[in-house]
Amino acid sequence: MKYLIKKQIKDRGIFAEFDLEATYTEDIGLQVEYLGDSIWEDACMVGAMVFYEYFKKRNKKGLNVKILSVKWMPVDTNTLIILYGIVDSLSKELKFEINNFSFSAENECFIFPECRALLI
Repeated sequence: MKYLIKKQIKDRGIFAEFDLEATYTEDIGLQVEYLGDSIWEDACMVGAMVFYEYFKKRNKKGLNVKILSVKWMPVDTNTLIILYGIVDSLSKELKFEINNFSFSAENECFIFPECRALLI
């Protein structure tokens, strides 16, 4: 799956693009294979872990995630943008809606709901 977040908020850009695959497994747990630029590996791993925290609240399955590539821009990409993008892309890839997870352009912030607050 190709995923792109590209926005202009006032005088700042937000950009990240991913190519990733995600599949369910019968074994509970998260496995991540990362093939992208090493500068973003930690942020991508944390993004996958954050997504799995939401996912496991409603599912008794595991996930295999393969991050094939990360495209970024020196000024318009940072760790939080990558983290948000990985969570959002996995949500879309697996058709798993996370209530109240969003980006607020008005407030210029990413919104991550507390995992324990999600309805099971």
